Amino acid sequence: MESHSPWRPRTPIAVLIAIGFVCSSVHGPRLYAQLRDARSSVDRAKDEGTLPPPVLQPVSGGSLGAKVLSRSPRLDILDEDGAVQFAMEHNPELLRMRQNTEWADGEAKQRRSFLLPQLILESDVAGEQSRFPAAIERNLNSMGINLYVQQNLINRAARLRYESAKYQREATLRMERAAENQIAFLVRRQFIQVRQLDRTALAYRQRLREMEALLESVNEQVNRNVTSRQQRAELQNRIALRQAELEILERQRDVGRLEVLNLIGAPSGHSPRMIEALRTPFQAPVASRDGLVSAAVEGRPEIAAFELAVRAENEAARAVRAEFMPRVVLSSGLSSVVPFEEGDQASELVGGAAIRWTPMDSGSRKARNQQVNARIEQARIDLEDAKRTIAIEIDNVLVTAERAATRLQLTHEQHNAATEAFELYSESYQSGLDPLNRLVIALDALIESDVAVASAQADAEQANAAMQRALGRSAYPK
Repeated sequence: MESHSPWRPRTPIAVLIAIGFVCSSVHGPRLYAQLRDARSSVDRAKDEGTLPPPVLQPVSGGSLGAKVLSRSPRLDILDEDGAVQFAMEHNPELLRMRQNTEWADGEAKQRRSFLLPQLILESDVAGEQSRFPAAIERNLNSMGINLYVQQNLINRAARLRYESAKYQREATLRMERAAENQIAFLVRRQFIQVRQLDRTALAYRQRLREMEALLESVNEQVNRNVTSRQQRAELQNRIALRQAELEILERQRDVGRLEVLNLIGAPSGHSPRMIEALRTPFQAPVASRDGLVSAAVEGRPEIAAFELAVRAENEAARAVRAEFMPRVVLSSGLSSVVPFEEGDQASELVGGAAIRWTPMDSGSRKARNQQVNARIEQARIDLEDAKRTIAIEIDNVLVTAERAATRLQLTHEQHNAATEAFELYSESYQSGLDPLNRLVIALDALIESDVAVASAQADAEQANAAMQRALGRSAYPK
């Protein structure tokens, strides 16, 4: 067997790649010109389709879903807005939703890449066969290198699939906003409950101090035989009962705080002191019921998500119909054959076009059209159901708000009456005109009115939070 000299290609591969890039630069302007207007229209549609910039605008290193806030709220001292801000950054459900947005963004970019030129490098080795009596030997004597650019010139299905993926990406982003709105509402609602328990516990501690001061006065009167021991025992029993109720309230408050920390995604082991921010009682908006429904339909991210989902399914249906239309692919590049032995290297510029068409599909087109039409109808049903649900939610919020405002006014009046009665009975008791049991009854009524005021105020704040959620403003109030 004759020996072969080491293979030394006369044209380096780097030179071939450079030639390929030169060829692509020659053909590139014509290929990219067809997509320049489409890319600019896509960017304009993205700008027009996004929500107005909220107070906390999500920003990231080029990604749609990740949100990085410049400063996180302190966990040792936390108010309602700070809790919502922390939840927007750390809530696990929102983090998962943002990963869905990232996936949808990647899917849209992948679909878009099918419309852009592809640079392809291929290599193969060729040889000849020599027959011997005992074996067959293959001598490798050359290597082929092909570097070419391929462009889908006419592929309407790929373009429509990209449009569908783009709408689906925007719909996923709106669903992320809807999840933020819901999580913010849950955080605010839980925070309001904790605030209610704090107010009630504060009222209990204040009344317990008054009862303990009264008990000291009763002890002196018992020592002087002015008040019976039975009345003192009854007062002590009332104090013990209120202390037990206070312990229950504090345990419920601690559980509520843990629930807030769970909702916002805070690390375990924190026990923040929650600040009660000043909140104005809920007042019914000036707009009519129809105006509120229109504002909610316009502001809720779910509606925009369902509308985009309908458009995405429509584009998917058009893509299915376009898959059975002719497709044209253009390619151009450089083909070179490099010999292993001494010889001339053969290189040439190549180009071509391919047309693919499926005139008969045995019912595949009809079946796929049936599937996409079903998805379109389902998306439309979801859209109409969301609008109907929002209208019902607005009605419920208005009724709840009216009742909460009425109850808050009544409880304040009752509290003023209970306070006045307690002061009158206290003066009468100090003057010896009324017995101790009447003063204790008045003090119990005052405690119950304190609890009722705290509950009514929490109901008014809950109605306010529910209205913000119905209008799509829980996460980013306007």
